Amino acid sequence: SPPTDHIRRQSMPLPQGGGGTELAAAFEPLTRFSQNERPASVVVFTDGRGDFPPESAAQGIPVLWLFTEQGVQAPWGKAAWLGGGNGNEQK
Repeated sequence: SPPTDHIRRQSMPLPQGGGGTELAAAFEPLTRFSQNERPASVVVFTDGRGDFPPESAAQGIPVLWLFTEQGVQAPWGKAAWLGGGNGNEQK
């Protein structure tokens, strides 16, 4: 049998979480880049349930918050929601 058969037979765990993420951690690596190496933008993939850092954490780099849940709004930057919508829809 193929070496991956055992993987197919196991059930995949469902993602768990939903709150408490320290979103500032997504911006900490920006401090390691020189001005010439900085990324053109930052995309943060999140459910939005956590503490948002101040806008200054992005150091002037454009940010897109990509939310997995409707009903979440970004306090700054641009926002998009998986599945479309504008974030006002409720789960």
